[in-house]
Amino acid sequence: MSLKSYWPFPSFREGQDSLLQEIEDAWNDNDVLVVRAPTATGKLPISIAIQNWQLEQGSSAAICVPNNVLREQNCSEFPHLQTVRAMKDYWLDDYNMSEADFRKKVYQWGPRGSKYNSDRAAVKRAGTPVCVNYYSYIAHKLQRNVAIVDEAHLLLGTLQDFAARKIWRHKFNYPMGLKSLKQVKDWADTLTPTGPVKQLQEELRSLTPATLVQITTDMYRGEDMPCIKLIPRSVENRPPIFWPSKTEKIVLLSATIGEKDIQFMGLANRRVKFIDVKSPIPADRRAIKLDFVGNMSYASQDANLDALVEKIRTLRDSHDGNGFVHASYSLAQKIRARLNEPWAVFHERDSIQKQRAYDEFSERPPTDRAVMIGSGFTEGVNMHEDVARWQAIAKIPFPSLGEPAIRWVANNDREYYGWMVARDIMQASGRVCRGPTDLGHTYILDSSWDRWYNSTSHMLPQWFTEAIV
Repeated sequence: MSLKSYWPFPSFREGQDSLLQEIEDAWNDNDVLVVRAPTATGKLPISIAIQNWQLEQGSSAAICVPNNVLREQNCSEFPHLQTVRAMKDYWLDDYNMSEADFRKKVYQWGPRGSKYNSDRAAVKRAGTPVCVNYYSYIAHKLQRNVAIVDEAHLLLGTLQDFAARKIWRHKFNYPMGLKSLKQVKDWADTLTPTGPVKQLQEELRSLTPATLVQITTDMYRGEDMPCIKLIPRSVENRPPIFWPSKTEKIVLLSATIGEKDIQFMGLANRRVKFIDVKSPIPADRRAIKLDFVGNMSYASQDANLDALVEKIRTLRDSHDGNGFVHASYSLAQKIRARLNEPWAVFHERDSIQKQRAYDEFSERPPTDRAVMIGSGFTEGVNMHEDVARWQAIAKIPFPSLGEPAIRWVANNDREYYGWMVARDIMQASGRVCRGPTDLGHTYILDSSWDRWYNSTSHMLPQWFTEAIV
């Protein structure tokens, strides 16, 4: 049977049936299908159709998503999907504790009839329709013949995290304040080269200047411990933990994934086909309007801040309904000092308060004409219909050159640096207009757009460029 026969809904939206046919036609001649599908394409039903198609043919297939929110949404919409969660997410009413705590305090293998154990056993069966997050897919060794990866532009970050070299503070007693790979190397060179220290020194010498240094914490034998993470730019020379040799087909679904991402994931040596999907949303309903107020780079921000605040007021006054302004946290705080209005919504860095602020904003009636100035909302939020009728990007999101690894990329791979910016802008542009009948325009307020766009436009998909006015 054809792939289209496994579509999980009674009918297709425009373009969905032709996309499935294009995937089927490319299936046998390619190892990696990169489906660049913008907002409202329907990536989940496409994933379900591919999975069911392959399971029916006796193959094994798993749907992989970047986070627990998407996993829960998918499993709720399609209850036949099996999943496994982290042990801490299984609550045991009889013991008034989580499965994780039970295994620490009572019995290491869990309680009798453990739901975690049964879920883990279910997802390990090759013929089971599975939806799990990236980490579970790797940690539980769930690799299938077919890997279907949603929001695939985020997968590189997961692979980089698994490949990161961790320097534990309790083992090496590194000094505080190390911020660059050079500083880490200089410190390591002062140590006596014996045992683990010698191995560390050798590993550090093999790292490229694009290695990101992150002072953080991570799990060490079940406890959260301080460490330095040395995160590689690419995992192309690392063991393929996500797609070992048994994985014959890989489907990567994302609106914002490029050729460099494929290379850095280690897939460039496989047969790769890009399938670019037209947006099902008319361009005029999701228009990207260039309405510059000035250069919003750090050096020029203060000079143009009053104009930016005035533009936010103007946009609010000229639209019915609520709006959203994407800004870096530091810029948002500057706006906050000048925009003391009951309709202006801000948030703190704390993740719980940030989510609470967004939840409150999303429930505001359109008659409020509320405007949220938010940071870090380029992904993961669905401002459909009356949640927001317009949005603005206050500053082009150039990665900070204060980070040595990013500065190295900017100096040595300008094209990829531009693509990093493109991913954030394209993701942000899809937050406010979520379907063919929705309406929401995006305003670009930073004149730095021209500098970025002129050097990057040749890499951008048509669904994005056709909306620019």
